[in-house]
Amino acid sequence: MKFYRTTISLIAWIAVAVGTGTLRAETTKEAVDRLWNAYPSIDNKFFDKKYWLLSQAVAKEQGIAVIKPVLMLSKDWKGEEGLFFMPLIECLPRDQVIPLLQHYKKNGTAWERRCADDFLTEIDSEEFKRLKKDFLVP
Repeated sequence: MKFYRTTISLIAWIAVAVGTGTLRAETTKEAVDRLWNAYPSIDNKFFDKKYWLLSQAVAKEQGIAVIKPVLMLSKDWKGEEGLFFMPLIECLPRDQVIPLLQHYKKNGTAWERRCADDFLTEIDSEEFKRLKKDFLVP
């Protein structure tokens, strides 16, 4: 009997949490923002294993859908801030990310085209391939 009361209490708690919005899945924009805000500065993130692992987790949780919020952030970038997201891009399936970036490079807004072009240029760089190999668990 105690088991059933505990189970019913747990189900009721989850229903209240879902109803109030405190228990919900993270949106792709929230995941990208979480990654963007993970550290106070973007210096040396390419060489930080924790950042690569966080990028890998976001890529696994959100998939290719993270590209759009990343590109939306690029509207305000002055230089190469987008490279901050290269670990995330590297963790996405290449057979999906490359065609999507090519689409944005051809059909996106000015800032989307610039950002997609930067990602496409760096996706084959030896440096990012090496870092991915060094920092990520296959």
